Amino acid sequence: MHRQRKFTKLTALVVIEGVLLSLTTLAMAAQSDVVRALYVSAAKVPTNIAGIHTYATPPKASIR
Repeated sequence: MHRQRKFTKLTALVVIEGVLLSLTTLAMAAQSDVVRALYVSAAKVPTNIAGIHTYATPPKASIR
């Protein structure tokens, strides 16, 4: 009886870890797509290479 309870707990733990791992992987993939889209949409300054854009130079910080 005690051995079966340990096996059940171990099985539940393995299933929960598998679900968490798969959800983490999905979240990372979705975040990567969002970040990639943000970078592509922010690069608005054309370069001398066709189809390649870069980012505008940030303004200098004013120190008071």
